[in-house]
Amino acid sequence: MHVRNTRSAILRMICAAVCFATMGALVKASTSHLPFLVAVLFRNVIGALPLVVYFLARGVGFRRRRKGLLFFRSTAGFTAMFLFFLALEYLPLATATVLNASSPVFVVLLSGLILRERRIGRVLPLVLAALGGVAWLVYGGGTGDGGGEHSVGIGMLGLLSALFAAMAYLAVRRLSSTEPSARIVLHFALWSSAYSMLALGVAVAAGWAEVEPSRIVAVLSGPREAAFLVGVGLAGLGGQMF
Repeated sequence: MHVRNTRSAILRMICAAVCFATMGALVKASTSHLPFLVAVLFRNVIGALPLVVYFLARGVGFRRRRKGLLFFRSTAGFTAMFLFFLALEYLPLATATVLNASSPVFVVLLSGLILRERRIGRVLPLVLAALGGVAWLVYGGGTGDGGGEHSVGIGMLGLLSALFAAMAYLAVRRLSSTEPSARIVLHFALWSSAYSMLALGVAVAAGWAEVEPSRIVAVLSGPREAAFLVGVGLAGLGGQMF
């Protein structure tokens, strides 16, 4: 039974990784026609709708016990996603993905600082080596697009996405003792949808030409671009549910 559960967990992790990798590739493809804010909106709204239907169909309550921590997890998770999608628009897909995937390094550091876990000393040399690799990627020309200081700045934002993702992971660890995983994902999706609409609304109100509603509608009239963005939402949801 233990072996079966372990295999099931490993399979779910692989499926989640495939879903998130697919999401990243679709975001990169979509940002060649539309700004990343549109991909952020589709990722969250399309991901939230099936969850709301699921909760209503199962009669599961929306009531939560730890409102503050759920809000923090949702906000940190959205910030990580926002910065990751921004990095995807300007950096090569592989570079942005590697920067975002450095979140376990920050999980280890924050576990020692916040959770006071004592085993951090055993893996500290590995953490320092990983940070050295990340520093080379950001400052040593590893961004790969020849953008100079601009690339470094975007690279730092990509690295910040990993830090915020680590904060969200630690919050999920605390929440998992009192909240079911589906409820944690649902609140993240709802808050992120609200944040996404707010961010896009602010960009439109500020007169950003790339998010002109008529331009967005024109681009989405093409089935290929619309499919990319719908795929972003479904792949992101799949990654979370696995």
